[in-house]
Amino acid sequence: MKIALDEQEIELLKSFYNPIKSSQAFKSSNLKKTTFYRKLNKFEELGLIIRDNGYIQLTERGKKLLEALETPIGSSKVDPIEDNDRFKILDTNDVKKLKETFIYVAYPTTTDVLKSIAEYLEIECENSNAKRLEAIIKNGRKIDLAIDNFENASKQVLVYLKELIDAGIVNKLYVGVNDEKKALRNGKLLEFLQKYEFVNKKGLKLEKSVNLFPITLLTIFGLTIGVMWRVLDNPYLIMYGLFVPLYFMRYLFVREVRQ
Repeated sequence: MKIALDEQEIELLKSFYNPIKSSQAFKSSNLKKTTFYRKLNKFEELGLIIRDNGYIQLTERGKKLLEALETPIGSSKVDPIEDNDRFKILDTNDVKKLKETFIYVAYPTTTDVLKSIAEYLEIECENSNAKRLEAIIKNGRKIDLAIDNFENASKQVLVYLKELIDAGIVNKLYVGVNDEKKALRNGKLLEFLQKYEFVNKKGLKLEKSVNLFPITLLTIFGLTIGVMWRVLDNPYLIMYGLFVPLYFMRYLFVREVRQ
């Protein structure tokens, strides 16, 4: 069984090396009563502690776990893709394997990402993304984050992720890509992946491809107008013809801004 403990749980578990009264452990934990006993139930279910006559003590399994345990929040042991890369692009099936060791978000919306992090860290704050972000950064605890279907990431979620990374909150960020073509069409997404030098296990071409179709079409327009002007001998034809490529260029400009 894989065991995932956050930093708070590890510190609480350490206090049980020697037998201690439940009431004393509760007072020294600075946790809410419901949170404290919920964690005790979790430890007991995992076979990490025993409770006897009001006392709590680590089991042998609990001691061995603490000896081997590393402490980045959201990861109790080396992740299934065994390495130390901070940022990585994976196939969606590989990202799903991280559910037990990372904070896993199935779809990259700003609300889903921030709400998942806040719930994991047990942060209570106002129901707005800006307040959640502020509270998470103020909390200061590092996390390991896995986000699936990352080709659907919006500009807003990329901005919030940048804030979390730059604030030192994100220890690891592994993203899953399912639709490669959609990912490669998203200029902001590619810029984000390049900025943080994501290790590309998926094998995506992170350079945005150049579309030669508009250039070819404009060339055909120009040649056609030039031929018609010589054949029909109409000096106004080229003026009329200019409206077509200008309108087409306007369409391309608007599309680029939207992307």
